[in-house]
Amino acid sequence: MPTTIEDKCKTIMEDEYKIRRMAVDYNIPVIINLQLAKAVIDAIKNMREKKIEIKSLNEYHQTLKEVYW
Repeated sequence: MPTTIEDKCKTIMEDEYKIRRMAVDYNIPVIINLQLAKAVIDAIKNMREKKIEIKSLNEYHQTLKEVYW
């Protein structure tokens, strides 16, 4: 029996679901597209270049330009 495009798409979707489901079950982040991958890489680069400063929650809130609550 020849494999149809519909069968291949169904298999791909099932595989993708299994990957995402296991990632959620094991608390593993999943990068699902190139734009997200680029954003994650940029964020990691930016964090590595900055000096990390530890603050209390109150100190952090004082540095915010806008408060939403």
